[in-house]
Amino acid sequence: MGEEEPGDRYSIAADEERDDERAFWDRFFESLKPLKQSLDNAKESLSSSFIGDGVDTIAQLVDDASDAADAATRRTAELAYSSILRSPAAIVVLLILVTATIGRDAMEFEHQINGDVEIYLPDGADSTELLQQVREQWSTDIFMLYIQTDNAIADPSMRGTENITDVEILKQISWIEGDDQNRGIGGYQSGLDYNKEDRGAIDGVVWVLSPAQIVKEANSSSYRFNCAMEKYALPTGDGEDCAISSLNPFEGYSIPEGDGAQERIDRFVEDAEPLLSSFVRDTNDLDLNVDSDEDGDPTNDLAGDGIWDTAVVIIGLKFDMSDTAITPRDDPKGKSEENPSGQLRDHKAFIRHAELLIYEESDPTICPICHRTYLSPTSTMDEFTSTDE
Repeated sequence: MGEEEPGDRYSIAADEERDDERAFWDRFFESLKPLKQSLDNAKESLSSSFIGDGVDTIAQLVDDASDAADAATRRTAELAYSSILRSPAAIVVLLILVTATIGRDAMEFEHQINGDVEIYLPDGADSTELLQQVREQWSTDIFMLYIQTDNAIADPSMRGTENITDVEILKQISWIEGDDQNRGIGGYQSGLDYNKEDRGAIDGVVWVLSPAQIVKEANSSSYRFNCAMEKYALPTGDGEDCAISSLNPFEGYSIPEGDGAQERIDRFVEDAEPLLSSFVRDTNDLDLNVDSDEDGDPTNDLAGDGIWDTAVVIIGLKFDMSDTAITPRDDPKGKSEENPSGQLRDHKAFIRHAELLIYEESDPTICPICHRTYLSPTSTMDEFTSTDE
């Protein structure tokens, strides 16, 4: 029997050994051969022409430039490392200068911070309107002034006996706050709260709480009560003058003066001690490292001497102080369209205003404690009062 003839690949007869998919792709690639041959011929013609030579030249130049840049980068890095190793101090100085230049604006970042509560509340919300109403009647911005007598000195050998409730100390605190004794003098000499009826619109101070304030209220309350009775309760009152009540020597809103002033203050202190104790401290009794009874155990006793040597004056400030008469401060941003004058009247300006009043503009004969510097550290309070704000 002869060799079997190959089957016809286009036959419709059944052929289990025929692969239709392979046959399809063979025909497909066979049809692409002329196109591929044309592309190869065009590429070969282009490569052998002057255009191909130009492309090859450009490619070579690009490779050379890349190699040169890589070599320059490596050399620059090597020189930089060697320079740092040879002159580290110069590099540190250079970095500091660069950092200072870049960080110059960052140093002003604190002036971009707004501490107002309402910026975190939605505009027009009930909580925002309520906060604004509260601020009109009761200040939510507080300024605290600490005052220490010579009894606060930590060294017992240098410690004095001044008490916050001494008439002279109270008069100095009252002068700083402002009372009837210095009202109307003008400028810094009138005190911080020289206008008691403005609710902070002029002097920026809405209210004051302090030992001197408590004594002034107690001192003037009897006259105010008697005057009200004389004006409106007694049939002989004319509703205008308080002729009889004015005979009271303790008429004004100030610390008692003259004979018997200290005794009168002591009575006020005794009557109002629960309230007054919130504003005064005997800081010496906080030192538990002093063995005051010399029993060998300083933790069993207190070193207090029973003298109130430290007081706090709490001042409520007006929220918006731009229209007040306090001393302005320079705007750290300088002059701008929003602030053409370059001046600011705000809470920081009030702090500076208070510093000028107390330390620089006060009369040493009127407020000696304003100009006093203790040679020895004072007890406890110093660590809490060292702040710029």
